[in-house]
Amino acid sequence: MERSEARDDTVRVYGRLRVWHGSDLVEDDPIVYRVRYSFSNGIPYLAAFSVEEQ
Repeated sequence: MERSEARDDTVRVYGRLRVWHGSDLVEDDPIVYRVRYSFSNGIPYLAAFSVEEQ
């Protein structure tokens, strides 16, 4: 995770997705996850989770 940004009911998490095969790094790409949350009876829950296209 490099940074995060919250607006209204959505949080964006910016970072890098790294994939390893044994000790070899085979992928190292920027990625942004979007998490949307809501509340039910005052309890927060995850309403949506997605990867944003860059």
